Amino acid sequence: MVAVIGCVNAVLAVGSGKGIGAISNRFLDHYTPFDYFPRISLQATLCMHALCIYALCVFTSIASSIYPVFVANHTSHAESPHYQ
Repeated sequence: MVAVIGCVNAVLAVGSGKGIGAISNRFLDHYTPFDYFPRISLQATLCMHALCIYALCVFTSIASSIYPVFVANHTSHAESPHYQ
């Protein structure tokens, strides 16, 4: 379940980042004479995004599974089974 939440968050982050980047580039075209069209191949971009999303999902899953251990470590022995 945590991995699914991490994947959804990663996809939303990449999607919003791409959207904000596209809007920013369109506004820059009105103010500068430079061309901001990306020159990176589509296949390399998709592969890199897939790897970044996978790494973010793994990091989110590991961080969310380690957090209860640290919380249980700082509580009393009677309360620690609640976090396990």
